Amino acid sequence: MSVRRLGPVLLAVAVLSLSSGPFALAAPNDWPTNHRTNARDGNDPSAIPFSAITQQWITPVLDGQIYGSPLVVGNQVIVATNNNSIYSLDASSGAATWAAPANFGAPMVPATDGRFGCHNVSPLGILSTPVIDTVTGIVYAVAFVQPGTYELVAVHLNNGTQAFTPIPISPTGFNAFRQQQRAALTLANGNIYVGFGGYWGDCGTYHGLVVSIKADGSSTALTVFNDQTQAVCQDKSVNVRGAAIWGPDGPAVDASGNIYVASGNGFSATSGQYSCGESVFKISPTLTYLDSWASPAWNALDGSDNDIGSVNPMIVGATGNLVFQTGKNGWGYLLNTSALSTQANHIGGAAFAAPVCNAAVASPTNENAAGDQVFSGTAYADPYIYVPCPEGIKALKLGPGATFTTQWSSPSFSPAAPIVSGGVVWAVDYNAGILHGLDPADGSFKFSANIGSQTHFSTPAASGGRIFVADGMARQVRAFGGQGPGQYHPLTPARIYDSRNGGGALGPGAVRNIQVTNLGGVPATGVSAAVINVTVTTTTANPTRLKRDMGLPLS
Repeated sequence: MSVRRLGPVLLAVAVLSLSSGPFALAAPNDWPTNHRTNARDGNDPSAIPFSAITQQWITPVLDGQIYGSPLVVGNQVIVATNNNSIYSLDASSGAATWAAPANFGAPMVPATDGRFGCHNVSPLGILSTPVIDTVTGIVYAVAFVQPGTYELVAVHLNNGTQAFTPIPISPTGFNAFRQQQRAALTLANGNIYVGFGGYWGDCGTYHGLVVSIKADGSSTALTVFNDQTQAVCQDKSVNVRGAAIWGPDGPAVDASGNIYVASGNGFSATSGQYSCGESVFKISPTLTYLDSWASPAWNALDGSDNDIGSVNPMIVGATGNLVFQTGKNGWGYLLNTSALSTQANHIGGAAFAAPVCNAAVASPTNENAAGDQVFSGTAYADPYIYVPCPEGIKALKLGPGATFTTQWSSPSFSPAAPIVSGGVVWAVDYNAGILHGLDPADGSFKFSANIGSQTHFSTPAASGGRIFVADGMARQVRAFGGQGPGQYHPLTPARIYDSRNGGGALGPGAVRNIQVTNLGGVPATGVSAAVINVTVTTTTANPTRLKRDMGLPLS
């Protein structure tokens, strides 16, 4: 930037106009947790519309496959690998921003370790999506390290160094070779909440667990919620198992800090007794039971391995007063947050229930007619809920009270969890390896881009006019962009130049180039313009005239 000066000048940045890249800790553009917020809505309302989509960069091959979603804070993209490594990438270029990735030791290898009764991922390190505290600048993840311990690990966002000693997650009675950590981490109430279920194959004894650990690392104490020990469960015998809390999108949190999770199929010791599978639980910040709802078809769903908990709950409604739940059976359920069920035994009593996916709609009175329908997550941009069915995305419109109707169905593809950004619904076709952008008006394809081999639950992230996708099986990350004119982004005013401290006074007709980028919170790249405040002192002419001559605002 060249600015003409006729006297000593003070320069302060007030507002930036960015063409694409975000800036440090720019909260409106951050994507610090899976699906962006603890409501798990996957909605980025700050983004301006996309006019095109092109691949802007792809990383070199990382040290392991990527099963979690990328996260974005400021100009950093954070991804974790199943080699127990956390990477920080420049959002504008994909280049590494730490001296080295943070690694927490060798991962487990279920394929050659007889202690595992079943599995479908090997090696097995960080499997879930991490979470970032944008206030303290700490990244959290759960690593699975040799010789067989889950650990909460934490690193500083700015350089990747450890924030505190890893905290083992091994509560009383816990078997790491039967309990798998798949759900995205949740940061709320000063705690990290970690969901556990079983391994693919449902082998051995496991339970649906939520473990809470203090986020500041000041204590190794664990608080545990076990969904199968609650009073609402009919079968609480020592032989009961299952009811995994494994939905990849992670626990949701309401405005009061209460936690919502969903469970998979339960295995009762006594036939016909409810063991808290196929349920949605509302639990307090300290992990005490508050409320629950179970599908009235829980017994049939249990017997078919037809998990309600293949997706964790999402908070919806204009006031956040509803929970939307779906699952393998392809139905949609709306539950009131004030009373998840209207029934005394908490079985049935949803505010609204209806089939959503085609296979479920074909048998509209049977909640167990369809299987393997919805996995990973849903998205919400009021009043629309977006559901990834096997045949494509379904858009549901919330109606008055607690109801929904299907507004459109997208063209056929195999979508993972969708998100909403820049006026587009984005979802990965995990079979074809294509990123699709859908028109929210009718579900038609607006944009498509090849993205390589994908994991089953691949979920994009969005920030600063870009869509970030993990090419999980190929161990790479890609960024796509293509927007119209840049956005304005406010920064805290900061003095970046004072000619009294360097350069001296400017004489008549003098020109001095002032560096603006990479100072005062301004990004090093991606900046097309800056709005500045200028203070003129010790002048030899009228300051107002000087500003006018320089083309600067007179106020």
